[in-house]
Amino acid sequence: MTLFVFDFDGVLFATDRECLAIAYRAVRELPAAWAEPYRAAEAPTPEVERAFLEHRHRVGPPWQYAVLLRAISERSLPATTEEFLARAAQLRAELEPFTERYFAARAVLAADRARWLALVTPFPEPTLEFARLHARGAAAILSTRDDASIRLLCAHYLGVELGPGALLPRSGPREKWEILLETAAARGLAPGEVFFLDDYLHHALPAHRRGIAAHLAGWGYLGEGDAEAALTAGMPCLQLPDLGAALAAHEGTAKETRT
Repeated sequence: MTLFVFDFDGVLFATDRECLAIAYRAVRELPAAWAEPYRAAEAPTPEVERAFLEHRHRVGPPWQYAVLLRAISERSLPATTEEFLARAAQLRAELEPFTERYFAARAVLAADRARWLALVTPFPEPTLEFARLHARGAAAILSTRDDASIRLLCAHYLGVELGPGALLPRSGPREKWEILLETAAARGLAPGEVFFLDDYLHHALPAHRRGIAAHLAGWGYLGEGDAEAALTAGMPCLQLPDLGAALAAHEGTAKETRT
């Protein structure tokens, strides 16, 4: 048996504008001086929105949205993802608790169900493949997003009620590669039998280096040079037309290995 593990944001669903709405709402509650411009305006200015969407691909776990909005406020946007992650590491102790504020802000936004749903759009091909594999008990989601919103969006847009084992433990507190290796071992699978699809290079590449069949989702929130870095490391970068064939090829290879 094989397992197909999908990231959520940027792989199954386009959520950048939802993330902006939530992060902005949550940051306005912070007492920090750098958040004052956000407290003064109920909605992001066009400049803030443009900068957030342009640099959203640098963010991993939700607390890093606070790092991004702080950089925008202070007009100190890092030039590369590596610089952003170095800045995030410096601010982690201060801003990691922002995750809970972020999830609470999502719950408030989601209370207006129509408004919330309008900010999230499924990618047709990946969600169709996920639903097909989920029906066979062969698919799971591994995300930094909260479980409740994942379940609600899958039920609303896909008509899928996530079954047992279809939602892996939330990453963020732990690295995705750790969760993937643990999941593989618990299910009696070799790391290479786990197909993993993520649009964040810093999640996909460490999994690839540990033997997971990791792939970079080229339609997601990729940064400059991410696809090239993936290919240089020997990790495939898929485009939407390639997805079905890649899933079938992985399943075929796994069957040959088992026999």
